[in-house]
Amino acid sequence: LEHFALREELHLGSAISLKLAYPAKTKEQKEKYYYFFALESVAPGFKTEIERFEDGFRVRLALYECEILGKHVNDELRVEAITSIGGPGWHAWLVDMLDGLGVKPIKVEDPTGYYAHRDFSRLQDTMDEWLRDMSVKAVNQNKGIRVSCNPLGVPEESNHFAFCPLGSFEKEFFQRAARGESLGKEYFIWWNKEPDALYYFQIAINLIWWHVIWIKPVSEREEEVLSSALMCLEKAYEMDNQADGGQNGLEFPVAEWLEIARLAGDAETEMLLHKRFGQIGKGSLGYMRGNIVSRIGNWLYPHRGSMHISYVGDGEHIWTSNDVKIIVQTGHVKLSDDMINKPREALQEVIGDDSGYKIHVSRSGKLQAFAYKSCIVEMNELPCACINILYLNLNDVLSYELRSPDPNNNELIKKYLTSIVYKPLIYAI
Repeated sequence: LEHFALREELHLGSAISLKLAYPAKTKEQKEKYYYFFALESVAPGFKTEIERFEDGFRVRLALYECEILGKHVNDELRVEAITSIGGPGWHAWLVDMLDGLGVKPIKVEDPTGYYAHRDFSRLQDTMDEWLRDMSVKAVNQNKGIRVSCNPLGVPEESNHFAFCPLGSFEKEFFQRAARGESLGKEYFIWWNKEPDALYYFQIAINLIWWHVIWIKPVSEREEEVLSSALMCLEKAYEMDNQADGGQNGLEFPVAEWLEIARLAGDAETEMLLHKRFGQIGKGSLGYMRGNIVSRIGNWLYPHRGSMHISYVGDGEHIWTSNDVKIIVQTGHVKLSDDMINKPREALQEVIGDDSGYKIHVSRSGKLQAFAYKSCIVEMNELPCACINILYLNLNDVLSYELRSPDPNNNELIKKYLTSIVYKPLIYAI
């Protein structure tokens, strides 16, 4: 299940996964599993996503890693879901949902034990213990934690000890958890069993940190992210004010809320927020406001987070914004044995007769060599500035092309040459 391995990048500890195997020998047994395709989203404003593969399926019920992966192996259907991001509420929801399938599993692997004992407070304690164990390792090794909630990119740099589903966390948080303080409520997205104000609030916080790209939406997915964030914030606010006189201590990200409403073109919400909160400042939360690093094959490459992803395919990514277009492609080359230890000559062989490239041998130890050139090309029948960069690591090649519709945008070209070429952040892993 490599899909999940790429999604949860924990330096310390391992993810909590619920795994079950069901009989799938007969046609009648297999037809029962269409049940998964009828599941409704667990996040307001998000449409359930279903992908079918030759040997299985993937069902996504929210953007914060609420995914169910099914795979047919021999005469079994093996089902798996990671729950150490969603938390105890997501774990319990899965178990209840699987009960509704009406099929007795052949095998159950539940490291929390909840499938057997069904004691929710005990499940919360177990999740707290998992967080404590991870925190002890992090503090003792003085090693930060990375938990990615967006498959398209993670923060390029962080001045914080950890970036997690609900934003940046400092070392002091994990020191408290390591000492045994119960902090699961602040770390996991779905802490209580029933969806409550805290749950909808945490979904919105996750969207703000990981999925809002802070520019006008141009795709259905981008509109869906904004709509879901607005719905969750409003639902959390209403529920919070109805419970215990509104004294639940939720501190709403009002500036980001207003910014999202403006991006979504929701004038009614803008007016409502000003009426509720008065003068509102400028928002700052959100990893996509800065630079992020995306992954393609065995490569990582940097770019601005505030860009539209217009294509993600096998070996190719295309990102766009108002001032640039980035095309990233990967491939393999067959080099002769004597070229393996001659990166400059090897890259020249890849470039061939294409002139204008300047070749550099990398000193980072991660790359063998890279080459770049700048030129003027046509885009939509208009001239534009273009930077081409080639990276070589053994037989792996990555092509990075950046285009600007302004052929005289020297500042942009200089910026990218400085950040990408002279300090190359793309490297083979």
